[in-house]
Amino acid sequence: MVGIDDGFSMSRPTGIGRHSAALMDALALHAPEVSVRHIRHASLEPVRPPALRRAVYLAWLASGIPSARWGEMFDLIHFTNYHVAPRKPGRLRYAVTIHDLVPFRVPETKSRSYTAYLRKSITQALRLADVVFAVSCAVREEIIAECGARPDAVRVVYVPPMLTPMPSAEARARLLLAYPALGTAPFVLFVGTLERRKNLLALLDALSRLPRAHADLRVVLAGRPGLGYAAIADAVTRANAHAQRVHVLSQCSDEDLRALYAASAAFVFPSLYEGYGIPLLEAMRCGAPIVASDIPTSRELARDAAVLVSPTADGIGEGLAAVLESTDLRGTLVERGRARAQDFTLAQTSCQLLDGYRGVLASEG
Repeated sequence: MVGIDDGFSMSRPTGIGRHSAALMDALALHAPEVSVRHIRHASLEPVRPPALRRAVYLAWLASGIPSARWGEMFDLIHFTNYHVAPRKPGRLRYAVTIHDLVPFRVPETKSRSYTAYLRKSITQALRLADVVFAVSCAVREEIIAECGARPDAVRVVYVPPMLTPMPSAEARARLLLAYPALGTAPFVLFVGTLERRKNLLALLDALSRLPRAHADLRVVLAGRPGLGYAAIADAVTRANAHAQRVHVLSQCSDEDLRALYAASAAFVFPSLYEGYGIPLLEAMRCGAPIVASDIPTSRELARDAAVLVSPTADGIGEGLAAVLESTDLRGTLVERGRARAQDFTLAQTSCQLLDGYRGVLASEG
């Protein structure tokens, strides 16, 4: 029996939440012989604010009560969101997913207290876990180099994009109903948390530098505010001083996202650092040409299916102009993106997970 503890991530439409949901789907569809139970924390979900809920959850893990109970119920607990219970009964095995090394690689993009908390959580997880799952080869290499983890203890598990393509005509019709302010002007799309690490100030600066031929171009930022959003909001206000060129959509359903990807002139992923990049995979699958910052995960996931640029306003602007002004380039990127997205499947995810689980369970005793 395998228990999946996501630490509330699946209750929120974030990248980590989508990643954890994909793991559950992969096991349900392609590993029916494995008994899996999602460990829910219904009694803690109403606790607000989120920081207090996290503190209560961590205190509960540290109490040893859940570990004792789990030792009687499960063979292995998979913690999919950094946190690992600090106590472990002798026969119980722990797996953990590490999504990125933000607090080690780009600590300036988080608050000092949150960075310290994440560093402690990741270090504890690596010390206690019997098997570590990295979300990409880039993160695996970082874990080994930065944290001194044994290479044979860190495995890569990819998850596929879960959104499906939407015909462009249907997409435009849906957006006109759901977001009439967008109108029919062309737009470029960003999907993700609206935070400092996503480098959105450079994207908005790039918008102002595009040639006059793209004066009607809009930018859609689809995601919830995060750390550093005040500066992003100020930049949005300045960009919209004379006309509404930037639209912030903080609440988007999956159907809305499908429509946005399908109708966009380009998907832009200008992040300074990423561990994975589910929006990048979603854009490829849904047929959006991509401009992305030239960072290890973008190179790993997109390969030749994106225009990779320096994460500066000039670099992003040049990449956007190249895509917007070339029908042939857009067509090539869309074709390559759809082909690349097919390399990521739930069957692959299941095989990678099971290899890791079996490796530690077979060594029991």
